[in-house]
Amino acid sequence: DSNGIPVSADRKGTIEFSGNVETEIFIENLTPGAEYTVYVAIEDMAAPANMNATVGWKDIKTSASDNTPPVFVTVPTLSSKTNTTANINMKLDEASTIYYAVVSAGANAPTITQIKEGKDSNNTALAANRKGSVGAAANMDSTISIVGLTASTSYDVYMVAQDKAIVPNIQTSASKVHVVTDSIVDTVPPIMLPGYPIVEAKDTTAVLKLKTNEAGKAYFVILPKDGAAPTSAQVKAGKNGAGTAVAANLQGNVDTTANMEVTINITGLALSTQYDLYVACEDSATTKNLQTTASKVTFATTLLNLDGVTIDVAAGKLNGTTASMQFSIDSTNGTDGNWYSCVAGDTTVSFIPTRVYIRETARISNYRLIAELKIQDTPTIAGIEYNVALGKISGMQNNMQYKVGTTWANASAGGVATGISFVQGTVAVRLKATTYSLPSAAVTLGTILAPASAPALAYDDNANTIPGLNSTFEYKIGTAGLWTPGNIAGDFSGNKTVIIRIKATVTTLPSMEQTIIFKDDMDLSVVGVDIAAKEIAGTNANMQYRLDKSDGTVGAWLPCTSGSTKNVSFIAGKVYVRDKNNPTNYRLVITVVDAPNPTDIKLHIDTSKIENASASQNLQYRMAGGAWIDLNHGETKDIVFVSGKLEIRKKLNEVTETSLVAMIAPAPAPVVTATIVDNTATLDIGTITMTTLEFSVDGGTTTWFDCIGLSILLPENSDLRVRTKATSTTLPSQMTDKLN
Repeated sequence: DSNGIPVSADRKGTIEFSGNVETEIFIENLTPGAEYTVYVAIEDMAAPANMNATVGWKDIKTSASDNTPPVFVTVPTLSSKTNTTANINMKLDEASTIYYAVVSAGANAPTITQIKEGKDSNNTALAANRKGSVGAAANMDSTISIVGLTASTSYDVYMVAQDKAIVPNIQTSASKVHVVTDSIVDTVPPIMLPGYPIVEAKDTTAVLKLKTNEAGKAYFVILPKDGAAPTSAQVKAGKNGAGTAVAANLQGNVDTTANMEVTINITGLALSTQYDLYVACEDSATTKNLQTTASKVTFATTLLNLDGVTIDVAAGKLNGTTASMQFSIDSTNGTDGNWYSCVAGDTTVSFIPTRVYIRETARISNYRLIAELKIQDTPTIAGIEYNVALGKISGMQNNMQYKVGTTWANASAGGVATGISFVQGTVAVRLKATTYSLPSAAVTLGTILAPASAPALAYDDNANTIPGLNSTFEYKIGTAGLWTPGNIAGDFSGNKTVIIRIKATVTTLPSMEQTIIFKDDMDLSVVGVDIAAKEIAGTNANMQYRLDKSDGTVGAWLPCTSGSTKNVSFIAGKVYVRDKNNPTNYRLVITVVDAPNPTDIKLHIDTSKIENASASQNLQYRMAGGAWIDLNHGETKDIVFVSGKLEIRKKLNEVTETSLVAMIAPAPAPVVTATIVDNTATLDIGTITMTTLEFSVDGGTTTWFDCIGLSILLPENSDLRVRTKATSTTLPSQMTDKLN
């Protein structure tokens, strides 16, 4: 078991089995009413053997204690005999052992114990061939085979069954079968009685009827007519004359009883097909005798029934066809012409005025004329009219069709068709096809010309009007709108697309379409400027801007971009913006004045002051893109100088006026190089005074050191930069690129 402990001998074992053959394992001495799990491991017969890695298992439960002896489901019956043998068949309701004893006919019956011990009523042991036992599975046929009997002699065979319960239960009374052995050995095969075999065939099925002179078994095969005849042995094996196995539905066997008719139902045959059926009979003698030559009967299945096929010319179909049929629409007599395969159900056909035939594919002599098709007479068109504007054709007969463009459609009840979308081309009518006739020739009612060119009406986007729109035209607002007569006023305000065309008339199509787009006045109040950033904010691609000079010179209108318009070269003057699709909608955004004079600005970096020396103009400054800070006339103290651009502009209201920006830029970076050896940098400063320089080893992000020598010790991951130091009136210069 799973703990490695050996199980008892009656709960383990091995058994050999054959591939694809069911095998039983009998397990005994289990406890009644108990649950067990049976584990099975299998290996093949290879050397070395291959064991399946998966262990099979099955939960079982034994029944409660069995106190009932077995019962014969089928009572013991003599099934066959010869001059020296006898076979007795029976069936029990549970797994059992059947004990038997053979005594002379009329002798006293042995007891249950004597039968089990193989003795007669005198308690004398019987000969070995006249006693024994056989195992029997539940509800399975079992046979006792007795040999060594004397010819022409009567015997009584007594049998008793005992089940396999832990405490076995044996029947309380024995069963007896009387046997009279034959006088001679049977060496003659059975024969088919006169008039047999009989085959009654129809469409794809047949019934085989047999009658023989003795009991046994009859074997049959069904082969194509006039094929090689099989031997009786081949028939018994289900093979044809070449030794090849035939299909399962074309072979079989049946038990026979002497002088009794038996029948076999055969299916899966082909329609209209001839077959040869061979039957070989065999008796039930101990050494079975097979018919020397198989009996043969030729038969044919019935013709394919073509009567159910009907025609529907209007639908273009043959109804009720099968895949075993063909049709022709050019045959003159059912045998010539071209033939095409049908499909199961309804077969689509392009009919022409001719005969329509149907036939069986496998037997072309089985054909049928379905119909002889003709074209209907050409109809009169008197009283039939069409109206393109109303989408209508009237005056037709109920059995007519009309065509606008390429497709035929049926007239409605009363001969009127409405809701028609007319197109360029011919308008025609005809009598429609019926079940047995083709449509008539088409008759033309008229020809519809191509649509006229689109109108070119003027419109006023500011007034939201189309002055020339009248009853000659029709319009719709948006592609999903409804067409409205042009003399009915529409609301074109806001953002709207109006589609206009010349209306259809009785005989003409609507014209091509003119599209007019009305737009709302664009909101220009959201537009502003950022002089320092060279940007006009709040613009979109449907705007334009213009820069007028302060001397009155008018600039050109330039395109804006979505979101904001960048890289604008502002000048002193006026900044305008407008709707490019509605130029009358414009706005003065702001007036720009000249930048302050940089020479009026004096820096006192050492004392944190900026001096505004202009006569009276108040200014503003910002550093490194920060906020603008007032710089009044005179000195402004407590200035915190930082690296970056220093910008100056005039202080204005920034709503209607703004100023161009003056930038006080740091000097360019000094021309300095460095030679790096290990972790030491040696600066080459040329003619620059060393004390005017300072350096940083972190890329200028935090601390700057005065240059007190040209050799600098570099820490790990350093970024060496050099710049000119600030003075009392100048900013630090720009710094060099990374030198190490």
